[in-house]
Amino acid sequence: MRYALIALILITAHETYVSGMGNFDSYEEIASVLSGKASKLGEAKIAVLPFAWNDGRTDVASNLVAERLITKIVALGKVEVVERALLEEVLKEIKLSGTGVISASSAKELGKVLGVSGIVSGTLADLGHKAEINARLIETETGRI
Repeated sequence: MRYALIALILITAHETYVSGMGNFDSYEEIASVLSGKASKLGEAKIAVLPFAWNDGRTDVASNLVAERLITKIVALGKVEVVERALLEEVLKEIKLSGTGVISASSAKELGKVLGVSGIVSGTLADLGHKAEINARLIETETGRI
């Protein structure tokens, strides 16, 4: 599967540095790009997975990144976002982990079950005193990023 970088955020204890496609300055800008792309997918309804660390684990930080993006995406009003509790229940039912790693076939399955046209997924990388966040939007119909 090919990966396209949507955004890169470097978080320190006191400041947030953002770089990547579009030179994003904030969660608002990342949310704007993601929701803009998602609004073109059809149903304009998406799910946001937790952003797992690159070793596969999830924790408070991985859930916080997803929650912040959900809040910003919802505030923009361009797309509907599936509630996290429903998403977690469905992930358990179809035996998918919420690790941010998703295959084309599991994206299609999630899309059908949740009625979403896109899934926001991503990873976190520990850079010592910073964390790097990579976000992507996966089209559920095709599995394309």
